[in-house]
Amino acid sequence: MVTSRRLGWRTAPGQGLRSRGKGALLVGIAIAVLVAAVTATGLLVWHQPARTTSELAQTGRSTSPASAMRKATGGLDTSTGRARIGQTVLTLPGEPYELYPDPVHIDGVVEVIFLANADVHPDYDGRHDWQATVALAQVSPELVGGLNLEQAGARVLEELGERFFGGHPTQIKGIRSTDRALDGHPGMEFRADVHYSAKGLPSSYDQAVIWLVRCADGSLIAAISSVPNDATRQVRVLATAALNTLNVD
Repeated sequence: MVTSRRLGWRTAPGQGLRSRGKGALLVGIAIAVLVAAVTATGLLVWHQPARTTSELAQTGRSTSPASAMRKATGGLDTSTGRARIGQTVLTLPGEPYELYPDPVHIDGVVEVIFLANADVHPDYDGRHDWQATVALAQVSPELVGGLNLEQAGARVLEELGERFFGGHPTQIKGIRSTDRALDGHPGMEFRADVHYSAKGLPSSYDQAVIWLVRCADGSLIAAISSVPNDATRQVRVLATAALNTLNVD
């Protein structure tokens, strides 16, 4: 996955991405990326500009699943790597992974995403880094509204290939899925290889894993890892271990 020192991927905020991939899943869509963070004693806290969790509790949570999905709240404890979205927690991996210090919102794709990146090929073309990424995200209802988990997983994989590889051509191959509930919440795990080609880049594909969990409030949470095929064993093992820390309080 192509990344940046500023953001989780090699794009500047507001820059549109266009895939030239030939995969059947890929559709060209332009996006805007908005970055927001509040730092307090090592804890980065994210609040959507809407009613807070406590305000929902005071009103008896009288909200539809779709609207609940749009009210992402959470935070990242930079001292422990624990990322939280609602009641869902994932511990992001430590070194050589580095936490990206801002929660990110991608309109129409994820309400909020917290991530950690590890260099695999820094400055591979003299300007860009290619990295492994592990992330916790709340998927936007605009992306998956009305879809079941299997359909939602295919849609999230599509967006992964479409948006997060620096505009390089991508092709998603070998999609496989399994049921993977979490603490009584419906869930599915998806695996696929995202193939690409970039001048000067030794990597040829990322091994992508997406674990989707449907929470009680209707929100759809995704634990994501995307690791280049030639990453070190340590980078691969840490990504797998991090996804296995996903839990619902």
